[in-house]
Formats: sequence, structure tokens, C-alpha cells
Amino acid sequence: LVEMANVAPTALSHLAGLRPDRAQVTATLNNDQVQVEVIYQFEFITPFLSQWGDGVLNLSASASMRRY
Repeated sequence: LVEMANVAPTALSHLAGLRPDRAQVTATLNNDQVQVEVIYQFEFITPFLSQWGDGVLNLSASASMRRY
């Protein structure tokens, strides 16, 4: 069984090499489908790349699975 309260903390614990404070995790349940979306704010360390915009690139990914 999937406990919805554990989905976001579990996703955050698997951000290998990334800062969890820069991630936003959203977990939703629709019938028997669990949908997880992660948005990570990547900050450029190279001054050349950070000259465009605010130097932050939002990376996003989503995954879904059936809940049993």
C-alpha cells in the first residue's frame, strides 16, 4: 500500500546530490493512480550562463503508478 503522506518525503530523500530545499514535490491521488511531480530550481554556477534571466532553471519531472 502507498501512504500518500510518505510520498513527498520519500521523493525528497532520493534527490541524490541535489539540495532538497530547492525542490517542490506534489503528490496527488486520482482513483487508483498516484501522480508525483518534482520541480527543482537549478542555479547556474558559471557566470556566463547566469547572465540570462535570473540564473535559475526550473527542471521538472513527473511519474505515476497504480496504488494497491
